[in-house]
Parts: sequence; C-alpha cells; structure tokens
Amino acid sequence: MPDACEGASRSAGRLAGLSVAPETGAHGRSADDERERIDRARAGDLDAQAWLFDEHYARVYGYLRSRLREPADAEDLAMEVFMRMLDALPRYSYRGVPFISWLMRIAANLAKDYYRERGPAARTVSLADYLEVDAGADPAERVELQLSIAEISGAMEHLTELERDVIRLRYAAELSIAETAAALDKSENNIKQLTHKALVKLRKALGSGNG
Repeated sequence: MPDACEGASRSAGRLAGLSVAPETGAHGRSADDERERIDRARAGDLDAQAWLFDEHYARVYGYLRSRLREPADAEDLAMEVFMRMLDALPRYSYRGVPFISWLMRIAANLAKDYYRERGPAARTVSLADYLEVDAGADPAERVELQLSIAEISGAMEHLTELERDVIRLRYAAELSIAETAAALDKSENNIKQLTHKALVKLRKALGSGNG
C-alpha cells in the first residue's frame, strides 16, 4: 500500500509555500499506458486492476483524509472507492474525463454519504488533523512545520467550500488543473481562477496571522 503519510508531508510543504501544483502529473504514467491498463482491467485482468489500485490509492486516500477526521474512516472509504471502481469498470467510458478524476467523483460522493450518515460533526476536520509531522525530523523543523500546519488550518476557514475542495484536490490529492476541472465538472480556466483566489486568501490570512 502506498505511504499516505509521505503524501501528506509533501502536501504540507507545498501548502506552506503556497505554490501552484505542477500542471502535468508527477506520477510517471502516460495516458496511453493507463488506457491500456484500464482496458485490461475491464476485461478482468487482475494485474491491471492491482496496477490501477497501486497507481491511484495514495491520491484517493489523501483527498478523503483531508475531508474526514478519522484516518480509519478515510482508509475504509478509499477501499470502497476501489470496490465501486471494480463494479463500474465494465460500464466505464473515457468521455474525456481522466481516470483519477472519475475516481475522485466517486470519492466525493462517498464523503457526502458519510457526512449525511454521521451529521454535521463529521465535517469538522482541519489540515492539522490530516497532515502529520515526521517524528524523525529535526526538532526545530518539526516545530516549524507544526506551526505552519496550524496557521494553514486556520487560514482554510477563510475559503468557500468550493475553494477548499479545489485546494484539497490540487494539494492533498495532487491533481493537475485539468484533472481537478474534470473532477469538479468545471472549466480549466475556472479552476485556475479558483486556485488563484484561494491562494490569495490563504496568503492574506497567513500574513495577517503573522503580523
């Protein structure tokens, strides 16, 4: 299983710097290679199905972990995403939507169902709950990162729910602009604007907090 904590640490670093995530995936896959694996998975190839899980689990978990307080719940829902993926694969068609974006739509719907069943308290999650500081890091670095996480968590409260979801997808799940746009059924220009607006708000909130 991919190391989700490692992904969380990367997210913390990128958010602390408030830099825009790369436009092309950093996950070493090509569209043609993934499509070939998807076709094989649809035909029942177990190795191809395992490859899809290994390729996408960390990002699906990262997104759900950024929305749910309990890590175990995020793990359970992430596994449910892939169970539903297997059920839906025979009916899956490309339609211009990246596969990871399709998975994120499934994850978002499962998170909504989770909120509906658990009530408003289930929505109370902060980046401080999600991001974990490496216990083996230098003590001074740990303190600095913990302060950054706490500041960012408070700053996220200044965003709209849509802006928070964009940030979750772009940084916790490490999606590109195009993948985020497809996941949220928005245009790429809209996602660029939302990302810029959210980062401006975060910078302003972090700046006022440090003043």
